Amino acid sequence: MAIPLRAGLRGLGLLIAIAAIAHPASARRKAPPVTPDVQLVQGGAVQVDGKPFFPIGLYSSGSAPPRGFSYAEIAEAGFNLVTAPFEQSALDELNRHGLKAILYLGPALDISLESNRAILQKAVRDFANHPAMLVWESINEPSWTYQDYTKNRVSAEGLAAGHAYLKTLDPHHLILATHAPHQLVKTIAHYSKGVDAISPAFYPIIPPNLPKTYGRDKYGFHGDLPNQSASAVGEYTDKMRKVVGWNRSVWTTLQAFSWSFSDKENLKDYLLFPSYAETRFMAFDAIVHGANGLLFWGAHHINSTSSFWRDLSRVTKELKEMSPVFLSPTIKSNVAIDYIELGYSNDSSIEFLRKTYAGVNYLIATNTSRYPAKVVFRNVFGAQVPTSVRVADENRKVSTEQGTFTDSFEELGVHVYVW
Repeated sequence: MAIPLRAGLRGLGLLIAIAAIAHPASARRKAPPVTPDVQLVQGGAVQVDGKPFFPIGLYSSGSAPPRGFSYAEIAEAGFNLVTAPFEQSALDELNRHGLKAILYLGPALDISLESNRAILQKAVRDFANHPAMLVWESINEPSWTYQDYTKNRVSAEGLAAGHAYLKTLDPHHLILATHAPHQLVKTIAHYSKGVDAISPAFYPIIPPNLPKTYGRDKYGFHGDLPNQSASAVGEYTDKMRKVVGWNRSVWTTLQAFSWSFSDKENLKDYLLFPSYAETRFMAFDAIVHGANGLLFWGAHHINSTSSFWRDLSRVTKELKEMSPVFLSPTIKSNVAIDYIELGYSNDSSIEFLRKTYAGVNYLIATNTSRYPAKVVFRNVFGAQVPTSVRVADENRKVSTEQGTFTDSFEELGVHVYVW
């Protein structure tokens, strides 16, 4: 979402300043001799120097890292990627903590303005060889303008030319584009030519009766699909997959803020962050729908003592631990689900993904309904049926009976079954 157009302009301003002003001595260090190589493999998965990498990003689309957070705290919370300033010392610090960088080029990638070529050349010359460098970010939401959805922010042709030109300067890193939860697939595809990774940004946790703020439509919604609940995260992930197919990457951007972040609008009475359960659900919903990475936008409006930060980092630590599982091949299966009557019309709310990693089997299942569900899982196992399955992060097991097992889900519940 383009809430921070001004933030994007700050990122561009930093880059223009870099192009216009000589670096201080501390920034003129000799670059490492070997350029880190970041590539996509089958299904849009990311590899860094030949090793699988699942992006878990603290993302701010052009602005500085969250206020009051150290890079050590960000890494400890489970993140491995962060929006960084165009400063050698910042990238050095990222590298010390095992973090990778998103650098926001933004409007500089529209080379219908010829002077932008020099900005791109200088950015690549100064930062592409840094070991923390992972991805350049294109202009945020290039095909969409708030309050005039048919007006494009930049030239699609100039942007596509800029993406192609950047690739000639630096073929070793990715280009990321984030899009609003609006517009046709073909429009987004037109504005995504030449990018490696694409991200839908949808933020559904909105307090009832919240006064109109930037980024919501005339009905008070952020997205424009019929489904306005947290489970639309999966639908927007599917939409972006239609845009890029399976040879490029989808990194779903999730809500890490309250819509009442603006003190000027006196909205503190409407303060509502996603709960731990909602944050966990949205992350796993995106993964079940094939996301190759996750970005969390908005945490630069909070501080490290926030209870939301504790909830968020609890989720991101789990995501970090499970990253090798997410990166493993998806197993085709004939799993069948029978719903037990609870009085709700959620006959198809359970979605799932089967994975196998290091000889261990995983069934990741989510309940996309705002109501509870109780289901019987059938055809989960092969010839060898375990007597029970462990439910990760819940300190419990579920017994199997004749190759099936039964379990309950809370609203927007997530269970990861392991055997």
